[in-house]
Amino acid sequence: MSFSVHCSAALLCCSSALLCFLLSLLKAFSTLQSSAWVSVQKRIVAAQTKTIPQPVQKLQRLPFCRGSWSQERVHVKKKRFCLMASSADAATTLFVVSELAHNRMLAWPGGGAANMEVPARLVSARNAIHMLPPAVVREVDDVLNLSSREQDDPPPWWSTLETDLSRAHTHGFVEDVRTQFFAEDPEMMASLTAVTSVLAISDQVVSPSTLGHAGGFTSGLALVRPAGHHSTPDRRAPLCVINSVMVAALREAHSKGKVVGVLDVDVHFATGSQKIALRWNEQQEAGEGRVIVADVYGAMGPPARFVEKVQLYYAEVQRQGLDAASLRAEMDAEFASAKPHEREVIDMICDSHLLFPYGVEELNDDALLEATTHSVEHFVKHGVETIFISLGLDAAAGDREGAQVHPEGFKKMAQVLRKSGLKLIFALEGGYHVGDLDGGDIKSSGEGVEELDVNRFLGTGNFGRCLHAVASILAE
Repeated sequence: MSFSVHCSAALLCCSSALLCFLLSLLKAFSTLQSSAWVSVQKRIVAAQTKTIPQPVQKLQRLPFCRGSWSQERVHVKKKRFCLMASSADAATTLFVVSELAHNRMLAWPGGGAANMEVPARLVSARNAIHMLPPAVVREVDDVLNLSSREQDDPPPWWSTLETDLSRAHTHGFVEDVRTQFFAEDPEMMASLTAVTSVLAISDQVVSPSTLGHAGGFTSGLALVRPAGHHSTPDRRAPLCVINSVMVAALREAHSKGKVVGVLDVDVHFATGSQKIALRWNEQQEAGEGRVIVADVYGAMGPPARFVEKVQLYYAEVQRQGLDAASLRAEMDAEFASAKPHEREVIDMICDSHLLFPYGVEELNDDALLEATTHSVEHFVKHGVETIFISLGLDAAAGDREGAQVHPEGFKKMAQVLRKSGLKLIFALEGGYHVGDLDGGDIKSSGEGVEELDVNRFLGTGNFGRCLHAVASILAE
């Protein structure tokens, strides 16, 4: 009897111990499973944050051009898939060109010295947009309706566009645009698409209905070609046709009656934009606003020594508290022997424009940040509410001129502009360091992006990386 009791007690103890052991195993397994799931969740979130977050939009097949370009090693496939932008409300909204407009500009073969203006630029730029959160990006409508294009019976939208063009360009220039447009010149078709896209994006950014959208930040990024900032009131320049940024800036100054800022960060001096602004400010009518240009450059511009001399003397005379007429008379007397091209510099500085001349290798991240900060302060001082940014990515390290701005430098520039609280419309100007790019591999899902993928989507050069650095700040 005693032996049976002891055996039963021993079995009971063993059973209890086994039960505890099994319970501990179950608890450990549950904890391990939970940790593993948390780890999986973290990896999913990290991947989504790094690329395109949920909700994932439906895929839509889009047309894409065929061919290859000699400067860049570009492989283009027949089909292209990408994520369409979401129209849902978001705290941040970035307006971009429509897919139809993008493809029309892409169809222009380009050219220029060493065939550097290639469609691959726009492929890389568009891919940079596809890497952004789709809920942030919104495409504007393509306003260039080509269904009616008879010389004797122009489409109804032509009259309004002609008026906008005529503020920046002369009658002869606009007539030439009209003739080439109705003749279906490919470069002019691309340029008119560029200017109407910049105008459409500007409409959205400055419209009262979109300001403070969901209490957030609204901006525009017009990825367009060809460029325009070298085109003067009466003459186009190599690789530049219509000066899209100035057409949009002058329309804003005309309609709102306020001072408008233009920040040009292309490595080349914006001769055309400067001359258009000077002409507008001299001829503007009552109730129209002025346009101030801040120009950061490292090539093809007025020499730094003379610019700095004029700027220093102008600042000294300003401190005397003279009125505008007396100040100008003082400047003319001091630089009475100035040559015609030097007098243009004096005109710009007396017109409150800013010039930031750098040796090309001195145009680096710090220089761009300093110039941007100073420009924003200057714009705010003059009551500017809207800035049009001529985004020249030929200031990027590795590009043809030898400037040394890296993606981080463009990122800091964009941060300063965003923190200013002003309305921002960016438009692509120069920038040619695309590198090797596979135009057929377009990002289409929320999968992680490795370094190799970035090269494939944006190109091995700095062009796409710098553009993505700017876009990512605008999309935050």
